[in-house]
Amino acid sequence: IVNTPEFHSTGLTRRIGQIRPEPESPPPSSNRYKAVVYVLLAGGADSYNMLVPHTCTKKNNGGQTVLEQYNALRSSMAMTSSERYRIIDTKSNNEQPCEQFAIHPELKIVHELYKQGDLAFFANAGVIHKPFTKKNYKQRIETQLFSHPSMQEEARRIDPFGNGNPGSGILGRMCDKLIEKGYNAKASSINVATIATSAGDDSELIPQYVSSRGITMFHPKPRKETFDPLPYIKEMNGVTALQSNIFGETWSKELNQAIHDNREQMEHLSNIVISNPAEGNDRYAKIMNAVLPIILSHKERNVDRDIIYVELGGWDHHKE
Repeated sequence: IVNTPEFHSTGLTRRIGQIRPEPESPPPSSNRYKAVVYVLLAGGADSYNMLVPHTCTKKNNGGQTVLEQYNALRSSMAMTSSERYRIIDTKSNNEQPCEQFAIHPELKIVHELYKQGDLAFFANAGVIHKPFTKKNYKQRIETQLFSHPSMQEEARRIDPFGNGNPGSGILGRMCDKLIEKGYNAKASSINVATIATSAGDDSELIPQYVSSRGITMFHPKPRKETFDPLPYIKEMNGVTALQSNIFGETWSKELNQAIHDNREQMEHLSNIVISNPAEGNDRYAKIMNAVLPIILSHKERNVDRDIIYVELGGWDHHKE
C-alpha cells in the first residue's frame, strides 16, 4: 500500500506553522573556478563512422588489425580509404591499437577542435557492463540497446552497474560529491528538467533551471493587482511535520528553491553582457548563449564549480 501512487497522491500535508527558511547562499570561495558543460546531442547517431581506424599494425589473437575487423564488420557501410582523409595521429607511447584514426569527412569542426587540443575522444565507452552475444543479450544486460530514448537516458545517468543513488544522474552525483569535498558547486540545466542534474533520493541538491529565452521574474500576481499572494504562498508551503506527505514536502521545498533561484538569476544573470556571443538566431545559439551568463556570474553567486547541462536535438541519423 505504501508504494502505490494513490497512497502518496491522496496523503495529507501537515504543516507545523513555520515559514520555510530561505535557502542559504554559499560563502565566498577562494578556489579557482572551473565549469563543466555537458552537451547531449540527442538522437540516434552512427558513432561507428564518426571515428574509424586508418593505419593499424597491432593485431588481435585472430591475426587481424582493427582496420581489418572494421572493414569485415561494416562491409559496404565502412568508410573507404578515400573518405578517410581527416586524419588524427595517436601518441607513439600509448596503448592505442592504431597509429592513425580518421574522423568522418563531414565533421570538419570536430577535426579542427581535436587538432587544436580542445576535443578528446573516449572510444568504446558506453553502458554495456558485461560481454554478451546476439543470442543472450536480452538476459545479460538491462539496457534497451535499440531504443533511442533509453540510450539517451543512460547517457544522462552513466550508471550501468546501478552503484549511484536511485534516481540520480552523472552531473548531479558529480555536483553532490564536490559539495561533500567542500566546493561551492551548483548544478544547472538549460530549458529542461533532466535526471542528469539529479543527485538522487538521498541528496538535498536541487538544480536550477535557466531559460534560453531570457530571465523572467516570478510574478504570482498581475502588476496592477494590489493583493500580494506571495506571503500566503510561503505560508501554504511552510515547514511540514515528519509524517507529512512526501510529494507535498518535495513540491514545497523545490518551489521555495525555485523562487530563490529566480530572484538570484534576476540579480546576477539578467544584467550580464556577453561580449562575444554565439552567432546566429537559431535555438542552438540561444541555448549556448544562456550558458555564458552562468559562467560569467560565478563570483557574484559565490560558486567555484558550475555543472551545466545542455541538450541539443536533431541528431538522429535515420534520414541521413
